[in-house]
Amino acid sequence: MIVGVRLWAVTPGRLNMFVFLGDDGDEGIDGLDGDVGAPGIAPGDGTDGSAGNDGEGLIGHLLDQSDVLSGDLEVQAEGGWGGNGGNGGLGGSAPAGVAFNGANGGNSGQGSAGGDIDIGIDSIIAETVSILVVAGYGGKGGGWNSTDLFGNGGAAAEDGYNGGNGGDAGHGGVGGSTSLTLADSEVGATFIQISAGDGGAGGDGGDGGEGAPVGGNGGNGGLGGHGGAGGGAALSVIDNLFVTSDGRAIAATGGKGGDGGLQGYAGIGGAGDESYGNNGNGGEGGDASVAVTGNIFDFSSDCGCEDGIVIAVVGGQGGFGYASQDDPSQDGVSGSGGDAVIDFSGNHLRATIDDVVISLALFLNAGQGGVFLPDPTDTTAGVKGADGTTSLIFGNNTIEGSAGIDTFQLEIDNFIYDEADTGVGITPLGSVSIDLTDGVIDLGSGAANVIADIEHVDVIIRDGYFDSQDDFFDSGVAIYLRGNGAANDLGSSAGDDELKGEAGNDTLIGYGGDDTVIGGLGDDVLYVDGDFDVVVELDGEGKDTVVSTITWSLVGTFIEDLYLDGFDDVDGNGNDGSNLIAGSAGNNVLDGGRGADSLYGGDGDDTYYVDDLGDKIHEDAGMGRDTVISSVTYTLAGRVVEHLTLTGSDNLNATGNTLANTLTGNDGNNIIDGGENYDKMYGGLGNDTFFVDNAGDKVFESAGHGTDVLHSSVAYDLTGRHIEVAYLTGSDDIALYGNSLANTLHGNDGGNLLDGRAGNDSLSGGLGDDTYGVNASGDVVTELDGEGTDTVESSRSYTLGDFVENLSLTGVGDINGTGNSLNNALVGNEGHNVLTGGLGDDSYYVQVGNDVVVEAAGGGNDEVYSSVSFSLWGTYVEGLVLTGTANIDATGNNQVNALFGNDGNNVIDGGGAGDLLWGGLGADTFLFQVGCRADSIYDFDANEGDVIDVSAFGTGTISQAGSHALIDLGSGNLVWVRDTDATDAGFLGAIIW
Repeated sequence: MIVGVRLWAVTPGRLNMFVFLGDDGDEGIDGLDGDVGAPGIAPGDGTDGSAGNDGEGLIGHLLDQSDVLSGDLEVQAEGGWGGNGGNGGLGGSAPAGVAFNGANGGNSGQGSAGGDIDIGIDSIIAETVSILVVAGYGGKGGGWNSTDLFGNGGAAAEDGYNGGNGGDAGHGGVGGSTSLTLADSEVGATFIQISAGDGGAGGDGGDGGEGAPVGGNGGNGGLGGHGGAGGGAALSVIDNLFVTSDGRAIAATGGKGGDGGLQGYAGIGGAGDESYGNNGNGGEGGDASVAVTGNIFDFSSDCGCEDGIVIAVVGGQGGFGYASQDDPSQDGVSGSGGDAVIDFSGNHLRATIDDVVISLALFLNAGQGGVFLPDPTDTTAGVKGADGTTSLIFGNNTIEGSAGIDTFQLEIDNFIYDEADTGVGITPLGSVSIDLTDGVIDLGSGAANVIADIEHVDVIIRDGYFDSQDDFFDSGVAIYLRGNGAANDLGSSAGDDELKGEAGNDTLIGYGGDDTVIGGLGDDVLYVDGDFDVVVELDGEGKDTVVSTITWSLVGTFIEDLYLDGFDDVDGNGNDGSNLIAGSAGNNVLDGGRGADSLYGGDGDDTYYVDDLGDKIHEDAGMGRDTVISSVTYTLAGRVVEHLTLTGSDNLNATGNTLANTLTGNDGNNIIDGGENYDKMYGGLGNDTFFVDNAGDKVFESAGHGTDVLHSSVAYDLTGRHIEVAYLTGSDDIALYGNSLANTLHGNDGGNLLDGRAGNDSLSGGLGDDTYGVNASGDVVTELDGEGTDTVESSRSYTLGDFVENLSLTGVGDINGTGNSLNNALVGNEGHNVLTGGLGDDSYYVQVGNDVVVEAAGGGNDEVYSSVSFSLWGTYVEGLVLTGTANIDATGNNQVNALFGNDGNNVIDGGGAGDLLWGGLGADTFLFQVGCRADSIYDFDANEGDVIDVSAFGTGTISQAGSHALIDLGSGNLVWVRDTDATDAGFLGAIIW
């Protein structure tokens, strides 16, 4: 019986919804239980359950051919469900003490078929059509999931008698099939889905009755029912006009085969058990097919594949059969999966406006042979069913673009299951060819197709199988795409594909597989992602670019640019031309090869190879720590690159930037300049020159790596570095220290400290007041006339060279210092020194009492500065100055001396000639000997405790001579006490007669 319910009238602009429901089949009647036998009467068998009735289907035209709908149309149709089979009756049991066998249980009734649906719809005009058709499900066999013990055999009570047999279970009903035809209609957005009914599950067999404890056998178990086959689904869409920019979804699903029922268990008896029943077989999955032929599809938007034509066909899954608990021969066999078929032929897909995406997605999914889900490896599974197959027919179609830039997107997914497990090989689609020049599409599964006025093509083909772990294995169908004279975008999926752009500025994308990408004329962009991809461009065919997710080389090609894509650490190599190479987000090695190249690193720690003076490196701040490896002179100035390494053996230069650089020379003679910041510079072999401008700069040279030179604008120490020559630059007062080698150190225009340390060093200060540290006998200090007042600090006996003024002895050794013809300052150390001034007005600095000062007659006006008691006797030194605060003495000679005491209590003895005497602070004693001549005291102060000792004379006179007191000791020996009152009691009391 058919029931039609119209919920809304057929009114233009309104939703028109039709719901059609088939009646469900009636349930079968349960069998009656057998009676318990009275004494002397055998127990009765259970009565068989009856079969359920079939569900009602729907047949014929749901809408008249003359129906015209301008609103939306929704059609829902569902076939009736088949009735469940009745449960078998319980077999009677023999009463205690009565000698009869137990009665047999009744058999279960069969589940009946679900209702079929066969629908034809003609001449519909609607803005939106939605059709959902579901066939009825087959009924379940009797005994399925029974909570009562229907169908079980009766038990025997008396010794020697057997239990009754369990009843057989009913088979599941067949799922309803669907058949829908949509023809000669004009519709907008469309959703059409048909689903066949699932087969009913088989019932469980009844258990055998118990035999007598002594001598009785248990009853046989009943047979499990077979699962019903899933219904088939067949959908035809013929000669329609689809006129909308929204998607069109067409789907057909075959019914699932019913699962087989469980075997009945054998009864237990004293003499032995009888056999188990067989498990039921799973039903076969239903086939599914869609035929879309002779239709016109108008496209008016750039919708993309998910919103274009989508056709999905899924074969039904086979039902499950259980493994036997007793004997493998009693295993249930799982049902085979249903087949999936698409016929897309004779259709016209056309763009109605410019710049449209024409998209077609075809999904074929063969039904899986019966498996026990969710765990296909479960040990309770019986024999696995065979998987279904797939089939695609694609021919005589026309794909037509507009005057704009139009795109054809084609996706085909062709799946089966467990190719490896079943031994059934997959049937691949074969090669796919789309030729825009010849205007032909060939999928190898139907007549040729026409394609016209299409510029961009994107093809995704997945053709393979799922294994038992749901991992997908793609066979990789080969795709051939050929462009035309336009600017084509051609894209393919996995497989060994060939993409050929021809003329025009093309973009060719070969995803997966070993692809051959041929750009042709024009400025082409070629995408690669496999190690065995091949890129072809001929000389003079434009300015071309490769985009690669793997390491790639342009060597041997006529391609100019290379872009690395993604986040992996991959490398890019150029050719003999002038290349542009851009790195990925990973750590890249970029080598432009010959030619003036532009290299862009991007994120990551990148390495650049430079071999041409015209090569350019581009790095932004914060994009990793990067390295340039160069076989030519190179500078990092203006580039955010941290490291530079020179290669080969040519004499090259390396220059840093404002970052903290690491610069490494090659085997030649290099000039290495780190620039600003804290830099590390490595010279390598050759005679290298380093420029240092930061106190944190570090220079590294190994032994035997040439004679190296350092130029520094800051103080620098060569200790630990195998550098022989160093120059200070600029005019700052900075220091330069040598190492254990024989160094040559040059100062700048400032006052420098140059210390060669170990080794026989050559030290040249230049302008400024320079100080030299001398530590070896072979050290040589060079100063030119007019280059400042300079000092040598020596730990060895030393003689000043030309144009060096001062010498300071260091350490505690007994060493000597000798001046030159200049006015020298000679400073002794803590040892016993001999200081010889030579010509000039020299100054001597004495620290040890037995130091010797040597001055020849006519050697200038000289003076000694002493921190110990010192005597000028035997020298031609004119002045003596005591230093410090110690109580020490100063003694002159026969020359006119100037003697100065310190802050201690000094004895000042001028010796012969007219001496000039100063006591300084402290209680000083001015001592006068016979022959002292006319001496003068300049700072006598009786209040400080100063005394005048003239006891060597015994007598004398005191008089006032102007502002001075005069002590006349006779024989021309006079003592002038400057600015002193001759009558002052303090003064007079301080004279020792």
